[in-house]
Amino acid sequence: MTRNLRIYLLSGLAMLALFSCSDDDDAKPADSLEDVRLSFADETEIVEVPTALKNSSNIYAQQAAGYIQQINGMGAYTANFLPPTNAVKTNTPVTASNGRVARTNKEYLVYTWEDGGYGITYQISESGDNYVFEIFYKLGATADYLKFVHAEESKSGKSGSMKIFNIFAEGDESTILVNYTWNTAADGTVSFVADFVDTAFRYEVVVKSDGSGEVKYLIDGELSYHMTWTVSGDGTWKFYESGSITSEGSWTA
Repeated sequence: MTRNLRIYLLSGLAMLALFSCSDDDDAKPADSLEDVRLSFADETEIVEVPTALKNSSNIYAQQAAGYIQQINGMGAYTANFLPPTNAVKTNTPVTASNGRVARTNKEYLVYTWEDGGYGITYQISESGDNYVFEIFYKLGATADYLKFVHAEESKSGKSGSMKIFNIFAEGDESTILVNYTWNTAADGTVSFVADFVDTAFRYEVVVKSDGSGEVKYLIDGELSYHMTWTVSGDGTWKFYESGSITSEGSWTA
């Protein structure tokens, strides 16, 4: 198995995404790093697919539902954010050869274990108004640790970001493969962006609290596809080329 193939097997679907959908606007910082969790780490459904889309037999409504389901596919990462019971716990931070850890006086909580022949370290720390979550892999007994995931989330759980490093591509270990960001607004609107750095492909999803929303695809910074849907599940779609609409249509759920 090639190193490039392993990165995709570990990261799951290419179109993964994530959100924090907590309605608790009064979320408080944890008293201890042992109480800190990335908000989606124990969620089975990060974003609920609107009922009107889920129940529709229309092909475009099903497509829109599928895009939202891809967000929930981000759960493929949650295993790394929930260390096994046999993990060794310390307060000594890991320094990765592809991503430096600043030497500060701040506190770290570090879990280390082995899985599938890899050494894995899950590291939690605090940075201002954010918690920082990092996953490191050691690919061999004598290898250095490489940072695989760097995630930061606000202490309220309302916004965050996550970078995935291309550690299984030899020579490109410092390259960011995907950069995710997410936000939950005061009105319950959830926004997500995935930048696939190596392909210049950008994926944006917005789901409002009433179930309406939109999806945008951008290539090299230019809008390529735009889909919207209403509370009832009706919607529109448009394809673009060089800023102009090349085809468009609508559907009724």
